[in-house]
Amino acid sequence: MAEREGTDAQTVFSWQAVDHDGLQVSGFSTASSARQICAHVRQLGYVPWRIRRRGAWQRRWAHMTQPKTDWEGFAGRLAVLLAAGIPLTRTMEIMDQSEKNPRQKQIWRRMRENIEDGGSFCSALRDSEASVPPMLLAMLQAGERSGRLTQALRYMSRELNRQRVFRTQLIKLLSYPAFLLLAVTVVLFALSVWVMPIYEDLFLSMGIASPPLSRLIFAGARMIPRITAALVTLVVAGLAGIMLKYPANWREQGMKYFGSLPGVQRLWLLKDWAQWHSVMGNSLQAGLNLLETLELSAQGLRTNVARNLIQQCTLAVRQGQMMSAVLKRDSGFPLDAGAMLKVAEESGQLNAMFAHTAEQLHSEFESKIQQISRRLEPILILGVTVLVGFVAMGVMMPVLDASSHMY
Repeated sequence: MAEREGTDAQTVFSWQAVDHDGLQVSGFSTASSARQICAHVRQLGYVPWRIRRRGAWQRRWAHMTQPKTDWEGFAGRLAVLLAAGIPLTRTMEIMDQSEKNPRQKQIWRRMRENIEDGGSFCSALRDSEASVPPMLLAMLQAGERSGRLTQALRYMSRELNRQRVFRTQLIKLLSYPAFLLLAVTVVLFALSVWVMPIYEDLFLSMGIASPPLSRLIFAGARMIPRITAALVTLVVAGLAGIMLKYPANWREQGMKYFGSLPGVQRLWLLKDWAQWHSVMGNSLQAGLNLLETLELSAQGLRTNVARNLIQQCTLAVRQGQMMSAVLKRDSGFPLDAGAMLKVAEESGQLNAMFAHTAEQLHSEFESKIQQISRRLEPILILGVTVLVGFVAMGVMMPVLDASSHMY
């Protein structure tokens, strides 16, 4: 076994080992020396054969390139096995045996060992090296506390499937505009570098006075290469910064930054409220009290506006006030949902109200996605047509002016 000594406090090491079945496993751990890492790996039941010191950027790169965990499939399979009456430890053993990815096998095995040592399912999931979605962890905590872990897993499987469908819809929504913008950028770059300078030099050599529109287009053509280079550098640098800062969940963080854009923020906020109502309804149905439900539901929210408002609701409930009084004061909260919440609080039917409102908000969100898609395409096509028309006019006007002076 190759082993390198380290004396720095809390140095990051990568390790590779083999299990009792001869399969290779690997991971990252923090310790003051490689000997401590070796002892830690042996305690996990593996035989270490390589331990290497790693820098922070190497660990982040490994996190970014590792395969993503299929949490939707994990929740669905686990719910089916538990519903069949199989004990949790045996269920995790089956998950371990059926997993083909060595890293995922290692995670499921560690979870099973933690559960066998007396730990709870959620604590084992939290202590694993997997990047667990906050909403999944919150719902599983609610299910485990109430003794309805199977129902919580079924709900999370459906909810994660809904989020996957949402991401697919969003990609479809953005793919055509992104392709159109990319094509326009490439065409404008090619025109500004190889075509526009030829026409500008030709008009100058012939002594043709260019009209103001042509001069404006030629000046813009000289700036396009620099603007394009600056935008590409900004996008690449921003994406690289997100990937390095959040190696384990950079996609989710990127979606959060994208959702903070002015035109997208209201759409993201509506998605947050739909998810919040869904979590609240299922948590209350699982038997949790209102304060626990509010604290758990805030963990999966994307926008700061929604998180801050739920924190205010939690404080109001602790003081004996009604949630609807806080939510109705905020313009970002759906008006219909606020009115229904007030009625539900007075009648004591919060479970049914949250479930009904969640379906309404999800339907409204999907409808807005489709509306944006239908409106965005003609706007982009019209914008490209106007741009191409201006460029053509700017190039052809000096030609027509020169031809009119020749006769």
